Parts: sequence; C-alpha cells; structure tokens
Amino acid sequence: MPLEEFRIDFEGLPVHCYEAGSGFPILLLHGSGAGTSSTSNWALVMDDLAQRYHVFAADLIGFGRSARKLDGPYFDIELWTRQAQFLLDRFTGNDAAGVIAHSLSGFLALRLAANNSRLVKVAVTGSPGAAFALTRALDAAWSFPNSVQELREMYAYVVADPSALTEDFYASRLELLNTPGFAAYFSAMFAGDKQVYVDQMVLTRSELASIRAHVLFIHGLEDQVVPFTQATLPLMRSIKNADAALFGGCGHSPALEQPRKFLHAISGLFG
Repeated sequence: MPLEEFRIDFEGLPVHCYEAGSGFPILLLHGSGAGTSSTSNWALVMDDLAQRYHVFAADLIGFGRSARKLDGPYFDIELWTRQAQFLLDRFTGNDAAGVIAHSLSGFLALRLAANNSRLVKVAVTGSPGAAFALTRALDAAWSFPNSVQELREMYAYVVADPSALTEDFYASRLELLNTPGFAAYFSAMFAGDKQVYVDQMVLTRSELASIRAHVLFIHGLEDQVVPFTQATLPLMRSIKNADAALFGGCGHSPALEQPRKFLHAISGLFG
C-alpha cells in the first residue's frame, strides 16, 4: 500500500502525518526516545498493517518531521494529549476506532480511551501509566547521544539484541539527531531530574476506571526502560478489559525487535 505523507496544522504548529490502507481505522503514535518518529517506530510493521487496516500516523510536536515548540516546557504532556485527541478526531471522526501506541504514547492512548467511548480497541507497547522509579535505561533513552557510538550504547539498553539493528536504522536516527537545533531542543526537553517526567505519566484512578476499550499490553520481558512488573502489571489490575502479550527475547520495542510476533498479536486484537 502506498504511504501518503502530508502536513496539517495543530494549534499553529505543522504536524507531519502518514496515511495508508483501508478498513478499520487505527491511529499510530510513537515513543519519545532520541531520534524517534512515526517512520522509525513503525518502519517494520506499517506496510503490513496497511494491508489490513486504514492506518494513520503522525509525529508528535517536537519529534520527527513535525514542528517544535517555540517556548518551553518542551516535555508537554498536556499538549501531546490535546494533539492525540485532535488526531483521533481528524482521522476517524465519530466512527469506532483503535490506537496502537508505543512508550510515552501508550500513556496518551490510555488517556484517549478514558475519554472516548468510540475508541474500542487499544494496543500499547512498553507503556508507562503507573508510578515507577526512573530506570537507568530510560535515563539513557532520554539523553541526547552526541555520536553514533553513544547512540549504539543507548540502544544496548533499549533492545534485547542490539546486534540485530542495521546500519540503515542508525543512519535514519542520526539524520534526525543531526537536524539543526534538535540536540539543544531534545536536551532541554529532558533537562534536570528525569523522574519529574516519569511522574507526569501516571493515570488517575478515575481515568483507569473510565477505560472501556479492549486493551492489549504488548511488553518485552527484557524491557529495561519501562519494566513490565513496574508498569504494565499495575495497569492491568486497574483496567476492566485488559490482556497482555509478553515477548521473550525482547526489550522495549516489540514492533522493532519482534515485528512478526507484534503483527500476530495485533491481528488477534483488531481482527
């Protein structure tokens, strides 16, 4: 399926979007590590998803090819929450829809589910949402790598088998990291005590009780960034209709590390 790229305006900021396929509408939202974007997050599964579903993706403000904020704070959960709601409304209207979201955006997706009854199916990978202590791996993922060697060292924390990552993967990340002004912007986004940012991604009891969607937590058993026992397990106990798919030999990025298993789990949820 050909992937269409275009831009739309959100609160005066250009957002870079992607669209492909037909069928049940699914919004894809990426994570927050250095150099992440919709294309890097979903590169190995986007085409397969578009064969079965109508998929939409967009880079969050401050990431990928979307615009950056002019003023801080650059880590802006409320802005990204509004952007996620805007994208859901813009792409799916009033129809029943689904979301597939990774890491930070897993938190956004669960928030969407708490506030939108038409969001009937949600899949999240390596998702925060419960209170937990900043991990060394998350601290590394939220630190700007100043060289390809530092980027490799970061991914040694993020994925279970960094030797599986290709040179093209690192090249695509470096292309964004080397964008003028991005290093300063990203470093400012995660400046200071990073536990503060983890604490902003905690769902309230009211939000958790409001989720009626079927939620599938996809988590790597070797995830050092957002560990399953500290993050997913507490959330599952608070969401009425939640299941989990645990991938052995997998770290924080199931769609990147185990794309076949990921697609199988997604087909089980979305049909």
